[in-house]
Amino acid sequence: ISPYFGKITIERQTFQEEVLIKISDQGPGIPFEDIQKVFNPFYSHRVGGTGLGLTIAKKIILDHRGNIWAQNLPEGGAAFSIILPRN
Repeated sequence: ISPYFGKITIERQTFQEEVLIKISDQGPGIPFEDIQKVFNPFYSHRVGGTGLGLTIAKKIILDHRGNIWAQNLPEGGAAFSIILPRN
């Protein structure tokens, strides 16, 4: 959860056969024990959250022969990285 006036950054790198997209925020990060669980159906710490958003995003990305992962940034915040084939 990013702070109200927090900055969200989107970066893109293009490689010969893949595109890497990284979306990061300035929030508190993701608890270490939850890094892999955030993609599980119905797993959410958000009030009113369904826990389906990242599950659906991962399914779509995998269906397009890509991958998505989450990590905490050393300077604080979290990042979600997506890699997709160019073709």
